[in-house]
Amino acid sequence: MIKKKERLIFISWTPQGRHTELFAKALSADLFFIPKNFTKTYGILLIIDYLLKTIKTCSIILKYRPTIVFVQNPPSFLPIIVVALSKIIKFKTAIDTHNGAFENPWIKIPLHKWSLKNADIVTIHNEILHQNLLSTGKFNGINFLVINSRLSDSLEVSNRNFENYFLIISSFSSDEPIQILLEGIELFLKNNSSFKFKVTGNYVRQIQIYKRFKTTKGIEFLGFIDDIYYLQLLSNAFGAISVSRRDDVQQFSLMECIGLGVPFISNLNKTNQLLFHNKMPLFELKPMDIANCISDFIKRKNELNENIYTLKSELLIKWEIDFNNLLSKLKINE
Repeated sequence: MIKKKERLIFISWTPQGRHTELFAKALSADLFFIPKNFTKTYGILLIIDYLLKTIKTCSIILKYRPTIVFVQNPPSFLPIIVVALSKIIKFKTAIDTHNGAFENPWIKIPLHKWSLKNADIVTIHNEILHQNLLSTGKFNGINFLVINSRLSDSLEVSNRNFENYFLIISSFSSDEPIQILLEGIELFLKNNSSFKFKVTGNYVRQIQIYKRFKTTKGIEFLGFIDDIYYLQLLSNAFGAISVSRRDDVQQFSLMECIGLGVPFISNLNKTNQLLFHNKMPLFELKPMDIANCISDFIKRKNELNENIYTLKSELLIKWEIDFNNLLSKLKINE
């Protein structure tokens, strides 16, 4: 627990974020989400939106006079503003950086690298990403710290009633191979009609996928759902599935599964292998391999129920070590 002699705040230019909420809670930081000011932001509206967010961010810092400010990155403008302000009124800065911040368009923002190099610490979420960034030679001089996402508290969801469905956790973003996943599920369903697959996420982002599979018996598209309903669905699922084309991303959805004690399936990549080391089934991104992996998951369910709690124990220990390292580097509670 953070002692109150330190005044920590956490700022995010997003409407919400479970990862940020859990991180801020661990830090005992006051959390401020600053959402868009307009429904659509482009052209002059984008400039005005960022200007209003900048004013709001500065007013929060000036009002609360924190000793340490954590910010979520991207968008990359937020850490630039906060690090620049820290040079004037003197406070420590920590940038909680997600994979997208190292890719276009955010990595091209002027002064972005300057903010990373001038922050007191830059947290990233898995060791594979860390290795990849260092190998490029473009991020020398940045004080990186690897810290996995904090696990959800399984006590947050009660009245669990496990049912015969898999929850497909998706946002329908371009780095999620949802069509390949659904093709594999379709193959599985040809010989297994007792399970259903509930797909979360705004499918309008890839409407052609929705049109292709909307009539497939056993597949149900839920669209965007709120956090309470999502956690209820996840905690009561027979299992969960989440996929990413990225090799160096820690999928927060899988950390939510571990926190809630729900076994899951994902695709085979370096990060998943490093974190889950054969305790959860991982598949190649091929429809037949996906179908076979789901069948294997069902056969191994009792074993996987045990494995998920072993994983939870291991990752909680790792979190505590990394988190205490973060506190030490920022001289919190000293």
